[in-house]
Amino acid sequence: VHSAASTKACAVLNRHTWYLTEELLPLSLFNDDISLDERTLLARTILLQQIPAEEITIRKPTLPLIKKESKLVDFVGGRSRVLFDLLKVPLDFLGDDDWHQHPDYTTVKDGLRNLSPLNDSAERALALATTPGVMATLR
Repeated sequence: VHSAASTKACAVLNRHTWYLTEELLPLSLFNDDISLDERTLLARTILLQQIPAEEITIRKPTLPLIKKESKLVDFVGGRSRVLFDLLKVPLDFLGDDDWHQHPDYTTVKDGLRNLSPLNDSAERALALATTPGVMATLR
């Protein structure tokens, strides 16, 4: 590993850790590019780390620090249940051996396919608003 390149790559990653917040990490459960074993470990850890929904307050997410030895599961926390609470999906299925085939899992995964990243939409809108000579109209 090239030390200088590695250091710069880590610096870039540490500016984008919001992808790894407790609240967004459960999206990894629905990523087929991640091995089923790793997603199963995430599912079990989310199930074990949960805090009661009524104890979760709205706040700015805490950005994690990525270390050389960090693993995806290290970023799970009590707030990792927020996605399921918002969708009114009970977490019980995460403890099943076939959790990834459960109807609740399939429903959430299908719903996530319809999401577009806010960043993309926001960046396009900002570009339109700040580009000279471009006028947006409502129909």
